[in-house]
Amino acid sequence: GDDVTPQVLVRRHMDREGLDVYVSQHVPEVENLVRERVFNFVLMALAGAGAIALVAAGLGGWRSRRSVIDAMQSLGQANRKLSVEVAERERAEVLLRESREYLLVHEARLRALLRSLPEQVWMKDRAGRYLAVNAEFERFQGVSEGEVLGKSDFDMGAWERSEHYAAQDQATLAAAEPLVFLE
Repeated sequence: GDDVTPQVLVRRHMDREGLDVYVSQHVPEVENLVRERVFNFVLMALAGAGAIALVAAGLGGWRSRRSVIDAMQSLGQANRKLSVEVAERERAEVLLRESREYLLVHEARLRALLRSLPEQVWMKDRAGRYLAVNAEFERFQGVSEGEVLGKSDFDMGAWERSEHYAAQDQATLAAAEPLVFLE
């Protein structure tokens, strides 16, 4: 009839005829497993669950309808949390990329302005290391920007006025307003 019974092919050797014959044989263990798991398979299919949950339910890892539903809810919550985290990371990456682009544009503008000024102009960090110098500084001091970047006046060695410049740097940092020093 229409009732499907699980079967397997079994090889049988017939000595007299010298033939190997394949015979379909009923497998009661598979039939029992299918009968026990049919309900879980149907429930999962109706709930719209994915193939992974269907296979897991069919493999006997889950014993009841409730445990299947609980596991699916837990997976759904974990998936939503992961989706939120991925979206937040993508937003953070976009913001980081935009801020890097912004900094590059503004750094280029600052360098262009610095290079165009007719007076000696330089920038130092709080430790007194040069961050940037302009063309007039290079000409007057007789050094290139590459030779001074990251160095302090003391690192330059040949400059007799290192102490004087360091004192001016400290006065500038302590002042509430910009200072101008005439040399």
